[in-house]
Amino acid sequence: MYRTDSFLEPEVIDGFEVSAKRKKIWAVEIDLLEQFDKCCKDNNLEYSIAGGTMLGAVRHNGFIPWDDDIDVLMDRSEYNKFLKLAPSYFHGKYCFQYYGNEKEYYKLHAQLRNSETTAILLRDINNNNNNNNNKGIFIDIFPLDALPENKQKREKFLNRIERRLQLLYRYETYYSHKNHSLRGKLFYKLLGFIGIKRYIKRIEKLCCKYSKKEKKYVGDFAFLGTRYNCWKRELLKKKQDYIFEYISVKGFVNYDYFLKEQYGDYMIPVYGQSEHGDVFFDPEKPYTYYLNEGKDILLKYANSEH
Repeated sequence: MYRTDSFLEPEVIDGFEVSAKRKKIWAVEIDLLEQFDKCCKDNNLEYSIAGGTMLGAVRHNGFIPWDDDIDVLMDRSEYNKFLKLAPSYFHGKYCFQYYGNEKEYYKLHAQLRNSETTAILLRDINNNNNNNNNKGIFIDIFPLDALPENKQKREKFLNRIERRLQLLYRYETYYSHKNHSLRGKLFYKLLGFIGIKRYIKRIEKLCCKYSKKEKKYVGDFAFLGTRYNCWKRELLKKKQDYIFEYISVKGFVNYDYFLKEQYGDYMIPVYGQSEHGDVFFDPEKPYTYYLNEGKDILLKYANSEH
């Protein structure tokens, strides 16, 4: 999977101790990114690494030391093509997920996972409605959608999407909480009655509203908390190769504009956690082990300090 055993050796980067386990998690994610890149090359699809992955490539030639995820962006037209071919392209230990091909998958973006590993969100560990979705280590694949050119119109549009994503998040995490208000219970039952997949399709349709009309601005807003990730489309058209640890991947040529809009002075390291929140990782055991005989280990992790 990795090029040399030395990659797995612990090291200190920017004052942060990167453990051997974190390196193994990175190796799984790099492999997933490499498989995704191969799929795009085989099918003439364009993409760019994004978020902390783009920042890491520029600043560290790989992962931000305290990061544990990989994000990629695809223009909506490329993303739609990818959705059609990915389910038949990835097989074996590689599992492709999006709401259209997995029953209890409630996200508006796609993920590629390694079924022989484990990445379970802390909020899902005590979820009494634990589903059978694949919970292997993953990378995130986000669509890039068009936005209104008028600033006030753009803000109003993003607010609409954010409100709907908040409701979707509440539905997805409903069983992670023990006490619910009457309003919360009624809302959960109402969305279930309407059909959660139908609701997700409505949000996605809203996200695509300007895809064929106004294209000066684009944004990554299919994930709660990313509504301010907006850029001028013209400045993100060109892509080039970047070194990411020991592989080569595609990224925006105009990385400076892309990263400044998202992070400001991005060359100053700021310690932070993954946007996914706390995750229980095991790069060597499948998630199915922890959902069955290893469940006590999960519960112990959920009740400990980390």
